[in-house]
Amino acid sequence: MVAMPLVLNVCVAAVAPSSIVPFEQQAMAHLLRVLAVVDSGDLTHLCDLGSGVCETTLRKSDPTTIPTSHPTVIGTRVIEP
Repeated sequence: MVAMPLVLNVCVAAVAPSSIVPFEQQAMAHLLRVLAVVDSGDLTHLCDLGSGVCETTLRKSDPTTIPTSHPTVIGTRVIEP
């Protein structure tokens, strides 16, 4: 169960350049794209949505530890750059 938050952290880190504050809809859309890749079972495309360290992190992860249920978003917050 640790792999999914780690994978999401790696991928979400590259949502937008730091000079652009993403809107909630954009952030949710990105999360849905990440979930679609995970649901497909083909994690090779996951790093297309992520940061430069994604491939290294993904290689060290065990795909069998990825949860089968989607995370629940319980809130959002804008963090000023």
